[in-house]
Amino acid sequence: MNPFEGNDFRTRADAQRAIADIFAPLLPIFRAEGARVKLGETTTTYDQRTVELEAFARPLFGIAPLVAGGGEFAHWDLIRAGLARGTDPDDPQYWGPIPAPADQRIVEMAPIGLALALVPEHIFTPLTKAQQDNLVRWLEPISTIAPAPNNWWFFRVLVNLGFQRVGGPFDAAAVRESLDTLESFYLGDGWYRDGLIDNTDFYNPWGFHFYGLIYAQLAAKDDPDRAQRFRDRAREFAPDWEAWFDPSGRVVPFGRSLTYRFGAAAFWGALAFAGEEALPWGRIRGLWARHMRYWATQPIAKENGVLSIGYSYPNLLMSETYNGPGSPYWAFKAALPLALGEDHPFWSTPEEGYAAASGPRAQPQPVVVAQTDGIQTQLLNGGRGLWFMRHGSAKYGKFAYSTAFGFSLEPDDLTATGITDSMLVLTDDQGVRRVRSAVIDSGITEGVVWSRWRPFDDVEVITALYGEGTWHVRIHSVTTARALHAVEAGFSIAPDDEGPTPQDVRAHGAQVATGAASSLIADLSASRAGAVHALQPNTNILRSRGVVPMLTGKLDPGTHQLACVVAATEAPAIASLDELPEVPPVVWEVFRGVPREFPAPTPGGLSPSLVAELSAAVHKRTS
Repeated sequence: MNPFEGNDFRTRADAQRAIADIFAPLLPIFRAEGARVKLGETTTTYDQRTVELEAFARPLFGIAPLVAGGGEFAHWDLIRAGLARGTDPDDPQYWGPIPAPADQRIVEMAPIGLALALVPEHIFTPLTKAQQDNLVRWLEPISTIAPAPNNWWFFRVLVNLGFQRVGGPFDAAAVRESLDTLESFYLGDGWYRDGLIDNTDFYNPWGFHFYGLIYAQLAAKDDPDRAQRFRDRAREFAPDWEAWFDPSGRVVPFGRSLTYRFGAAAFWGALAFAGEEALPWGRIRGLWARHMRYWATQPIAKENGVLSIGYSYPNLLMSETYNGPGSPYWAFKAALPLALGEDHPFWSTPEEGYAAASGPRAQPQPVVVAQTDGIQTQLLNGGRGLWFMRHGSAKYGKFAYSTAFGFSLEPDDLTATGITDSMLVLTDDQGVRRVRSAVIDSGITEGVVWSRWRPFDDVEVITALYGEGTWHVRIHSVTTARALHAVEAGFSIAPDDEGPTPQDVRAHGAQVATGAASSLIADLSASRAGAVHALQPNTNILRSRGVVPMLTGKLDPGTHQLACVVAATEAPAIASLDELPEVPPVVWEVFRGVPREFPAPTPGGLSPSLVAELSAAVHKRTS
């Protein structure tokens, strides 16, 4: 089921209707449960009260902009009653105070803060004086209790913007501290690292730019210099983020928090909210609308219409430990442009089609190269960041990601038979299995993405990636002191529902093809044989079944050079194993130029001081 089904997001009225349609399944639950909204039986690392607060608060990211722009929402009485009960220490439905730094309640205060800033006449003014005082007292500790060391610092800012609007205890020093901390995360080229986590991923545009553009608009008079910096960075970032989308509106799924789904459109809506024409308005509108249109076709809800945990289908395997039943409603951040009137150019300018890329786009800060074949978009990935998330190596460490083929999670059989996609899997004689799970160094040189990684203390790998359109090549130098079994796979495609999936397996490679897609991998090093393998069910985030072409071989102790060509497309035809492209000389030149001297082994190739910091701070819960 999908509450958006049939909505083509062509007009502002369509988008307004979408908010009503997606809230409708929540209405009876809100009515029955008040402040503590229980949407399901699964849970998280944080307590049950906060799980139910999350489900209550997150829809405000959609409701508040809808009403701020003149749209209808008929159930403010339920919202106000929930706020009154959830913030009253004497009520059984009290959400509880922030008990310690980095508590999840800090996250759920953010949509309440935004609602106070945008629609105080609906969410605050009608409350009694005692209820207002309780709400303010419950929110106020956010200004003194430390958030997690990442994008959470913006949540303090949103709450204080709300306080400023309703005459609450606005804390200018706390806002300044938060914004200064966030400034320290800025890398350049429009990109932020997610604080101590150091990741640059799918979450970057709507974990940083979304809030920065809200601040730029609401605090422009009070803090014009900072507001302008946020605007300038968003303008610089926009072409990079555009390159992650494809003509169908899909975005490359990469990194954490994928269950927030259409939240990926939030950046385009935030540009509109701030009045920033970083791209022509018709293009911004098209990127936003096509993405929402895509999600209207996916089975993203349970039978009762409540959004499920998962990505293209319900799937708990891919969730983070902080994903509860209400977590997917963070996606309501995509509704921000509804705060704008019909005459705003975001709504009044005709939607433009997909702007075809002129070629691969290197993005040095996240260490990725984005490329398209006119149907899908792929990212070639250098593996920047620290991957403490569940299935972190799958979400951050693959060599390539695709809008059409997604990626697959790690199997629960972590032996030589534990196959995954878009990875080089190395398994020793004791059955210990490793993939690229952290990198020591990475970068982009002349369009070639390179990385250095150490899967075992006595195994060192240098990888180079280069591609264009449908294809990419991979070159690895593997220096090992132990015997290894090597499996390298291409992209996963969905097998035929009935009968065997056509495949072509040869001594130097393998290809699988259906009427909808084709995927191949071919060895260029004359040392590995082709094979085809089915993935474990429900491990691919786009489709519940998957099959991959792969190469297998043995590596004796010593240094080995492995090279292959990978291609996958949804186009009717793809070059076969008999039509492989030449590897451009620049790829070999860059590959040979990557330093071969590795530092002394440390856990995951990381410095001891950073490992100590991570153990103390990174494992805090994150939104």
